[in-house]
Amino acid sequence: MELKSRSKKPVLIFPGDRYQLSDKADAVLFLSLLSGRNPEYLIGEQVKAAPFVWRYGLEAIPTAYLLIDSGHMTSVEFVSNTKPIPRDKEDLFSAHVLASYY
Repeated sequence: MELKSRSKKPVLIFPGDRYQLSDKADAVLFLSLLSGRNPEYLIGEQVKAAPFVWRYGLEAIPTAYLLIDSGHMTSVEFVSNTKPIPRDKEDLFSAHVLASYY
């Protein structure tokens, strides 16, 4: 990772899936797409990525990923085959935030 040779700051990665992990990173945002119902992105990718994170001693930062409707289909919606939380459903959004907390 060339970035590490240019800076003394830790390198944190935001992978879209387990194939985007790197043993050159210092930490990884360990994402759970909580707003979707696709089990692959809710827990499947995490289970597949966990051995890599463990093997290379990456710091895993648990991260809830919530999609909020933007009015058009995003790349994340398309790739993950999930629907976003509607903008006008504040109670639903709040419940997801609380679920990520607990």
